[in-house]
Amino acid sequence: MDEATHVDHSSLSSENNELFVPPDIIRHIATFRCIPPPCYTFNRVDDVYPLDAPGLAHHRCEWTAPELLLTSSAIYSDVYDLSWQSPRVHTVRALRSVLEGAFRPYLRRGESRTPAECIRCIDIVMELSVTQWEDVLPTLFHSLSQLRILILSDRTHSFLSLDGCSPSNVPIGPRPWGSTFPRSLTQVLLSSHNLGVNMDDLVLLSLEVPQLERLQVAKFNDPHYISLQDTVTSPSYFFPSLVWLSLGTFLRSPDDAISINSRGAKAFTTLLRALSVASGLRRLTRLDILYDIELPERFLQVHGPRIHTLSVPSKHHRSIRRHSSLSRFTSLKKLIFLLEPSVSPLAALTNPSLETIVFMNPPYPYLADVRQDAGNLRGLNDHIINEVLSAAPLFPALNRVVLSFPPSASPAEIDTFRQRLAIANITVDIIIVDL
Repeated sequence: MDEATHVDHSSLSSENNELFVPPDIIRHIATFRCIPPPCYTFNRVDDVYPLDAPGLAHHRCEWTAPELLLTSSAIYSDVYDLSWQSPRVHTVRALRSVLEGAFRPYLRRGESRTPAECIRCIDIVMELSVTQWEDVLPTLFHSLSQLRILILSDRTHSFLSLDGCSPSNVPIGPRPWGSTFPRSLTQVLLSSHNLGVNMDDLVLLSLEVPQLERLQVAKFNDPHYISLQDTVTSPSYFFPSLVWLSLGTFLRSPDDAISINSRGAKAFTTLLRALSVASGLRRLTRLDILYDIELPERFLQVHGPRIHTLSVPSKHHRSIRRHSSLSRFTSLKKLIFLLEPSVSPLAALTNPSLETIVFMNPPYPYLADVRQDAGNLRGLNDHIINEVLSAAPLFPALNRVVLSFPPSASPAEIDTFRQRLAIANITVDIIIVDL
């Protein structure tokens, strides 16, 4: 518990000598108990975490604090809103509970608002191929008036099934009849690495959620994307509010992890090329490349000068090494390497505007098959320092490096790394990561 939290011990007992914990302490405990993973959080656009929702094998419970909710009506009143913030729906039972909470017209004892008004993020993990569940989702999403983040970890076979408000046989364009999704929705993670999306899905998503600011596409299907896209005429309706685009996922196939010419990598190159034709991505400032892909020339021309933050895997990052691609990001301020067991040479890169390089040990599960341990991470940091010192002349604006350290790292060990980069006038910040 936070040392700054003041506990009045005289209030821990009631007149009947029964244990009594003040509501603010219960709230404090529940806040920590219900801390969501990074992918359930609306992070800053330049945050070190990429936009990805990996399979959370350690996060099995359907609600984050069932033991608090079931204790008493008084405690339920203090914490239910926190526990309803980010439901993870991976069973039919969980889906039924969300539907009951979203549609019941009354408040239960201890509630000041319905669960539907508390939900900020919802992760649909269960298989949705059963028609009866696909049919209820548009109505459910529309009822979540405060929903900000939607994660489809195991989605339907077509986004068309979620397009519940569209009259049939209408041209693609702005939707005067409204949307399936609430206006509060600004982040969508299509994070399934098994069931990909195609261009039809993305066109419909763009039209249904024009306010969308953040999008992950974990897998893109159908490189032959000429279909609904042809009916989208100027002005383009492709994601006019999108600020942050993430391509790929930590859970990559072996082929996609090692080859820039894999089928998955080529599909993402096709997607970027398509989005750069009459594109509406005029606000795009961050790009996460979780696959190693070829960046098309058209994308570099249109969007390269607008990108401020870029994330790439550390082992190959051929997407920014080939054809001097990194130098095309002329407004780049932060480059984030997602650490794998090795880091490719930085001397093959150059960028005149880059100020910060981050070496982030990514969250569970890792990009690599082999998890980092404290010894490996220390050795990798030593190699990174040598790489940065060697490449520093290629990054004239570079003044800050962020390194990942295990919890066991001592202040003296960290100071050693700081002293080594001080000779190049580069400061070192740290991220403590669980291994």
